[in-house]
Amino acid sequence: MIDLIYFIFTILFLQIGSKTIQELNPDFLNIIASNSVTDQLIFASILFYFIYLNIKKINLIYGLFNVTIFYSLYILLLNFFPSLQSILLSILTIVYYRKNNSLIYHNSIITLAALGVGLFFGSLFSPLNVLIFASIFSIYDVYAVYRTKYMIKMFNQFSKNNAFFATAFPKKLFSDKFFIIGSGDLIFPTIITVSFSKYMAEFVTSAILGSILGYLFLYYLIKTQNSKNPVPALPPIIFCIILFLLIKIIFF
Repeated sequence: MIDLIYFIFTILFLQIGSKTIQELNPDFLNIIASNSVTDQLIFASILFYFIYLNIKKINLIYGLFNVTIFYSLYILLLNFFPSLQSILLSILTIVYYRKNNSLIYHNSIITLAALGVGLFFGSLFSPLNVLIFASIFSIYDVYAVYRTKYMIKMFNQFSKNNAFFATAFPKKLFSDKFFIIGSGDLIFPTIITVSFSKYMAEFVTSAILGSILGYLFLYYLIKTQNSKNPVPALPPIIFCIILFLLIKIIFF
């Protein structure tokens, strides 16, 4: 039950938070465009960072995780702070994470990063394009989990290199068993919510309700499967989002 409560809180934070931030900053893309020079400096710094990792023979997957989280947080913080403060806060967050990577802090970092990515791509693409891409990726998710096992292999490889791109919700208090959701399964519904909020606001409530139902449906599937094998998480979520959008179109 603890995992469900924690999971629902994360879902609501992403869905309601992304919609709220998008409405507060409808010109979010212009904010990013105005910091193009800063972005060039950031990308140059990232290049030197990877060169440093290569020289020191530090695993590049570890570096990729740090860079991805840093830039996602930076994008999110640009909604609230100037570029310099956003960079400093993002760096401090990563540094603190590497010194104190508790489960709660890790989940918070992944959730905030998912919010940043969702805000960017949701503002960039139209709802139709996002839904098409999400549907295609859902089909690939099924194929990669059940057929090629690629998603499982990639997940295990990243985890071994201290790059855990997922949230883990303990099934019981102080339990060592977790309900795990990948970062992509948090990002795609967030992108959809932001895109509808920006371009087709009359459908955003349906998209949010569909996301919530989809997540709960996913939780039910995992709980009733009685198997330790991974489940492709994105298909039931995207299915429920599209279902609620169709209900809105047909009946309302």
